[in-house]
Amino acid sequence: MNRVRVGRVAVAVVALAAWEILPRVPYLRAHTFLDPNFVSLPSLVALRLWETTVGAKAGWLWRHAGVSLGAALIGFALGVLAGFTMGLALSQSQATRRLLKPFIDAFSAVPPVLLVPLITLVFGLGTGSKIVTSIYIVFFVVFYNTYKGGSALPESLTASCRLLGAGRWDLLRTVVVPSSLAWAFAAFPTAIGNALIGVVVAEFFGSPLGLGSIIVTSMNTGSATDLMVAIVTLGVMGTGLVGLMAWTERHALHWRPEYRA
Repeated sequence: MNRVRVGRVAVAVVALAAWEILPRVPYLRAHTFLDPNFVSLPSLVALRLWETTVGAKAGWLWRHAGVSLGAALIGFALGVLAGFTMGLALSQSQATRRLLKPFIDAFSAVPPVLLVPLITLVFGLGTGSKIVTSIYIVFFVVFYNTYKGGSALPESLTASCRLLGAGRWDLLRTVVVPSSLAWAFAAFPTAIGNALIGVVVAEFFGSPLGLGSIIVTSMNTGSATDLMVAIVTLGVMGTGLVGLMAWTERHALHWRPEYRA
């Protein structure tokens, strides 16, 4: 484990050093994209992060990041609830599956970015459109995993449970729901990242607050440093959220063999 940590630190140091040094090479600046006007420099990004968090503009970055993070978490929670409920229902009801699944498949094939302008027109430029976009993206990721977990149970397993006297409710509670939960949790790291992406994309369409707003403003003003600050912040937030999902999975699915130890 210590070797892994040392290796990770070494990779990070090498990457940051390359980012700091290569854009300063005149040939690379003139013939490649490695120009501080395009990619900034780690030293400039660090100074800007300090300035906008605890320095002269303290609170500026916290405000934008908090707006994006809050909308992403709400959208993720609601998307998971809707996707899990619908996936579980369709996996257990043939009539509901035949009625609704073709429509769900059709909507899932539509790229979410194409619907963002429509969502923005309906829900405005505030938090509502960000949450709805996030819900839309998360729903399909969780739905299909939950549906698979609820419908892909071995027939021998369900038959054995019935032989032991398990009724429909007992089978649902002790077999179907745990299986669906395990499949749904497998989708959570992807879903939480998609929730954040949905929020940022929605912020591109004129939102005054959020990391997406910083990205659009920095592109319009040519501020590579602010652009990289937003990207770095998104990377840190995404890493933290994926880690949170892994921690939640270990505790929620403690009964699974890989977590018993």
